[in-house]
Amino acid sequence: MGEGKCSVELKINVREILDQNNFCLAGEWIKQNVKPFYKTLNDSFNEKTHFVYIWVYEYKDIVIPIYVGRCSKGISKRMKEHISGMGINGSISGGNKKRVFDEIFKEENKSSKVKVYARIPSVFSTTLYPLLSLNISEDIIMNQLVINNLTFSSIEEDIFIQLFREVENENSIYLPMNGFSSEKFERFKKQLNS
Repeated sequence: MGEGKCSVELKINVREILDQNNFCLAGEWIKQNVKPFYKTLNDSFNEKTHFVYIWVYEYKDIVIPIYVGRCSKGISKRMKEHISGMGINGSISGGNKKRVFDEIFKEENKSSKVKVYARIPSVFSTTLYPLLSLNISEDIIMNQLVINNLTFSSIEEDIFIQLFREVENENSIYLPMNGFSSEKFERFKKQLNS
């Protein structure tokens, strides 16, 4: 084989990925007045714990993952932070998310939805021996510092971002909100309107 890109187009089934990795529907983004609003559909994701979440645009037969994120204090709290970032005095990344939502919730796409699927990331526990200079004697049990509930949330977030990025091509763009660029946004708009 010669050098260059492979011409085989990889296809993924987003719903299968969600099912196989134990993602459950946590809520959805809807248009309320002129801005996106998060609606909780599953209160168990409001617990103050770690989650990895994926926003999935669904319209007719189209299913596109548009954002992967993680949180440590529950999904609803994190979604409120995203809403704040999309406001007038919000962040640059929040403004970029708002641009994508504005495109998704155009008048002609009234039945389109952005669903939020979430999962509890893998957890592990470990025992670390304290350094001599640490002054945390109340947390030391039998000369060991025990740390519980360390999660893989940031690792899992990166894995799912990489998974969806691997299958992007000229005709399909995934995760327009992760690593936003004008070029990527234009490709996403073209994909929505095709």
